[in-house]
Amino acid sequence: MWLFKKKNTKDILSKELDYSLINELSNTMKEILDNELKCGNKIKEIYKGRFTNIPDDSIFIFLEYPFKAEIKNDLESVVYRNINDRHYWKAEYNDTVNNQTIVCPFEK
Repeated sequence: MWLFKKKNTKDILSKELDYSLINELSNTMKEILDNELKCGNKIKEIYKGRFTNIPDDSIFIFLEYPFKAEIKNDLESVVYRNINDRHYWKAEYNDTVNNQTIVCPFEK
């Protein structure tokens, strides 16, 4: 079962990352991502599209490791959630205004 609705299998299996989508992130989400990368985390996947009932223009960035930077809970329009569901991911930052999400996995 695929979480994301993509047009064909080639899109699903593509290993190339579309780094241009980072330019579309809000400033707050760019700061969160930048902090993670400075702490040694890596981007595993970047995706723009529909996810269940979320709009088609949503941006998802999947990190390689659990969040390494200090967790921020006091950001305007960005919510940190500890999802803790192995079917999905460990935690996420979600920009509720711009439909942007940065997620991290559980430890490997």
